[in-house]
Amino acid sequence: MKSKKIIGATLAVTTLAALLTSCAGGDGAGDSGSTTLTFWDGNAIPERTEVWKSIIADFEETNPDISIDYVGLPQDSSGQKFDNAIATGSAPDIGVVPRGDVASYQAQGGLTPLDDYLADSDLADQITPDYLDQTRAASTDGKLYALPTHALVDTIWYRPELFDAAGVTPPDTWDEFYDAAAAITDASAGRFGFTIRGGEGGGYQLLADLYSASGIDEFFDKDGKSTLNDPKNLDALEKLIALYGKDTPEADVTNPYPQMLAQFQGGQIAMMQHNIGSYPTLMKTFDDSQVKALPLPRPAAGEGHVAVSGLLPSIAIYDPEHADASWKFLEFVMQADNDSALAETAAGIPANIEAQSADWVQVQPAIQMGLGLINDPETVTVVAPTYLPEWAGIIKTDVEPLFQKVLLGEAEPAELLDTWAGLIDEAQAKYEERTS
Repeated sequence: MKSKKIIGATLAVTTLAALLTSCAGGDGAGDSGSTTLTFWDGNAIPERTEVWKSIIADFEETNPDISIDYVGLPQDSSGQKFDNAIATGSAPDIGVVPRGDVASYQAQGGLTPLDDYLADSDLADQITPDYLDQTRAASTDGKLYALPTHALVDTIWYRPELFDAAGVTPPDTWDEFYDAAAAITDASAGRFGFTIRGGEGGGYQLLADLYSASGIDEFFDKDGKSTLNDPKNLDALEKLIALYGKDTPEADVTNPYPQMLAQFQGGQIAMMQHNIGSYPTLMKTFDDSQVKALPLPRPAAGEGHVAVSGLLPSIAIYDPEHADASWKFLEFVMQADNDSALAETAAGIPANIEAQSADWVQVQPAIQMGLGLINDPETVTVVAPTYLPEWAGIIKTDVEPLFQKVLLGEAEPAELLDTWAGLIDEAQAKYEERTS
């Protein structure tokens, strides 16, 4: 598949019980005939919660027959709460999909299809078509089970002063990237050109690195087999691993994002890979002259960028009992002003086309970089099979631990890619058998 531009314990039990109880009674109609919808925010942070509460207040004012019960959940624990709620038949009416993992919840029968609703709505022409295509591609049957709110583009954040001090130009190609990392590194001074994410979440960044470096533009070959272990991806992996411990800190083998961020902010790291969503956090320490964003490098000079489609942050209807009322709220959320406000707190590219012209979008450098990338006709997006229910589990349980062993020299790079490709091929075969 190829397309263009496609981007303790007691407390825990008590909290879960309270959430499930609120869900079970949240959809009911009171004596006045009004409907109360329970809304779970699966990625709650203070700034976004404030925006959500403002949106809800506006919605309730214009829709006095519908009230919204907001429940904010931290992203790290929300996935398990949604899983438990779906399994016990006590899911919320509507909610932010944790980590955009549509396939997992749809496979459990926990999401309501939205195609018919969208077709009858003015929103049909207001949401970026590529975002809708990516969201449909994340389901096992090609239907739309969520509306994407924004997109987050993979990014190389870099410290200009460290580049200037080393006399290095920000890289455009992967060969230039490797050279820049080596030129900036001074291990004796505790300064390194790059940081590899060996800890949690590292598998997703590794996936983006492989395809953007190799230039392979399809996830499956003509025979339906994964291209993960293609020799070009193996070459890209070996070059990336060669940086570890030489042009990156040795602690990278277990470092997740927070540790990488701390090193980058402290001046020990010149380049850090994440996505444009890091912008608000970085701006608490820097200004736009002190940290800048680049797209992942090109495979070679003169070639277009290669990106890997990921899971878009999105909102879904879970409990179908009051789906009409839930859709009414979802439709309200996705209006330009509201989607713009939500996307701004996440530093993402709004899904609503009109919202992409908002003033804050025009002046935010990382957003402009991301828009330039996805609107470039030379950019090719590799469509990852996020519709596979096993997708996230394979990365977390199998790929990331094996990647750490490869970094430490305890496993061969080819073993990592062969294992990864084999697990994907097995999952794809099961998918095809179920859907044939």
